[in-house]
Amino acid sequence: MLDSLNVFEEKSAKAVSSGAVNDPETVRTHAYELAFASVDEMFHSTMYDWLIERGLADELLEVRDFL
Repeated sequence: MLDSLNVFEEKSAKAVSSGAVNDPETVRTHAYELAFASVDEMFHSTMYDWLIERGLADELLEVRDFL
């Protein structure tokens, strides 16, 4: 799952810079919604650590929007 989120991050950044996708942020947001919807506590712990390591701690603050 984290590899998939990483791919969404990369593709979203490339699409924005090239103008290839109308709304890459929608795709990225949906990927995070699916990840945050998981009921697996171990996955959430791993995902939170992953987000912090990548400097994406703001995503954790946005979790409240998904719950």
